[in-house]
Amino acid sequence: MLGKLFKYEGLAAARILLPLYGAIVLLTGMTIGFFHILPKNAGITLPTALFIITTALFVLGLIAVCIVTFCLSLVRFYKNLLSDEGYLTHTLPVSTGSKLFVHIAVSVFWMTVSILLVCVLLFLFFFSIDPEQTIRFVSQIIQDLQAEMNPSKAIAMLEMIPLYLLSVVTLFLQFFTALAVGAGIGSGKHKILNAVLVYLVIYVVRNIVGTMILLIPPLTFTMTDTGFGVYISEFAAANLVLGAVMIYELVFCAVYYCLIYFSMKKHLNL
Repeated sequence: MLGKLFKYEGLAAARILLPLYGAIVLLTGMTIGFFHILPKNAGITLPTALFIITTALFVLGLIAVCIVTFCLSLVRFYKNLLSDEGYLTHTLPVSTGSKLFVHIAVSVFWMTVSILLVCVLLFLFFFSIDPEQTIRFVSQIIQDLQAEMNPSKAIAMLEMIPLYLLSVVTLFLQFFTALAVGAGIGSGKHKILNAVLVYLVIYVVRNIVGTMILLIPPLTFTMTDTGFGVYISEFAAANLVLGAVMIYELVFCAVYYCLIYFSMKKHLNL
């Protein structure tokens, strides 16, 4: 049943996102095509105007891909678990935790696909305009990484992957929490307004906690000086900060999960 739930949510998102992906890919091709037929030193012509228009739409489209993906995940969570449709969802022989896990996993997957698509299309756009400069720029980045690369820095780069996943999960859980807790406040007639208010409270609390953590030694000192007469390497200091950030995010993930879980178990009136 859990596999069917994954398939259902994945296909529900795909029906909206895949056509959007196709549209932005087509728009990228049109923008590149208009660029290559631009007459040189001919002033404002029809191809020039079309290139300007498609370039503007291309930039807006890249932004829209990420925004639509994010908003779609919120809408699916709300409709599938907190609205009238949730009545049927909660009758399925799947635990509340599993339903939440499905929404998180599907949301992270499609957000990652959208970000990768944006990066690829940006590369193709700049490569089509100036291939030599683009290749030179990418080659320079690779050379700089190779010149400074060592086992410690390679490990640090690999650590960015779980940090990215954790950050995206935290982001979605933060908004899911606002929706779930907001839906359980009062009679439930103003779920969206309640969700906005809950999100503002969460945002303020996160900022207060984050500021308090930054004031704790040794985070207030330099990267290599702990402030207690003990000096550590830059790599160890970077890992210390990275570990602190991940623990910070994990704690909030656990809090968000518990709030969503108990809101859905006790406070939702479906």
